[in-house]
Amino acid sequence: MFPELIKPVQLNFDNKGRLWVACMPNYPQWKPGDPPANDRLLILEDTNGDGKADKCTVFYDKLHCPTGFEFWNGGVLVMDQPRILWLKDTDGDGKADLVVHLFDGWASDDTHHRGGWEWGPGGYLHLLEGIAMSTTLETPWGPHRSQGAGGAYVIDPRSQRVRQFSLPGMYNMWCYVFDEWGQGIVGDGTTANQTWDTPLSGAQFPGRKGINFILPNGERPNLGNEWLVSRALPDDMQRQFTYACVINLNGLTRYSIKDDGAGFMGTRVKRADGKWDDLVKSPDKHFRPADPQIGPDGALWFGDWA
Repeated sequence: MFPELIKPVQLNFDNKGRLWVACMPNYPQWKPGDPPANDRLLILEDTNGDGKADKCTVFYDKLHCPTGFEFWNGGVLVMDQPRILWLKDTDGDGKADLVVHLFDGWASDDTHHRGGWEWGPGGYLHLLEGIAMSTTLETPWGPHRSQGAGGAYVIDPRSQRVRQFSLPGMYNMWCYVFDEWGQGIVGDGTTANQTWDTPLSGAQFPGRKGINFILPNGERPNLGNEWLVSRALPDDMQRQFTYACVINLNGLTRYSIKDDGAGFMGTRVKRADGKWDDLVKSPDKHFRPADPQIGPDGALWFGDWA
């Protein structure tokens, strides 16, 4: 129905309930000399209230590998490798007419090592990066060089201060989600690891490893994760955990999460016959789910890269 919707990689809902989608038709990267990159941000809207999108607006279509975007300050922060842009619609036509370059120098050596974004409970933007990158930023607080460590960047877009935390035992971090208590879970796009982020902060100090893989029997790789907390879901599914997987399993797994000493541990949900009771599963290897999240209607939404 909407030919502009090609290779969706991240979803988000604005305060009007409209679905925004980052699309990457130029993936894995734009080739210099070809026509300008036209990766894009779309707005999908249901204007007649029938529960289906009937309007698609191209908010901005001059992006390169927009692996992450978040709403901020009346506009949208979006990755435009090797930049972060702030886009704003100032005249109400649904299209960005104000384009501000906030940061330059985010590495694009290996574009699929540029992970997703998530607002943290402290109001900072958490941005993920794999180890195959060589980010070198200029900021008002001085330069920052990643030195190939990858990990999580913590960004204050108001002051443009940037910090970086390595994530040991992880290689291509792609998804981040916080629970209602502010506990973060980071998912790896290379392994099957979903990791509690609080012990990971200990890895910045000598002798402290801080690795806590919380999900055994995992599938790989991870392309978005989410807590299943919604009144639209059954009681026995509340506060379970899911993530999108695109190789070993083409679908979304389902885990129950329990306290485990000072941390957490997940148990993959099984059916009565002993088989995995995954949330969504397809035998079609072209099915590539991405960025599951609870929408304003309480349903679980996700993209399909294929």
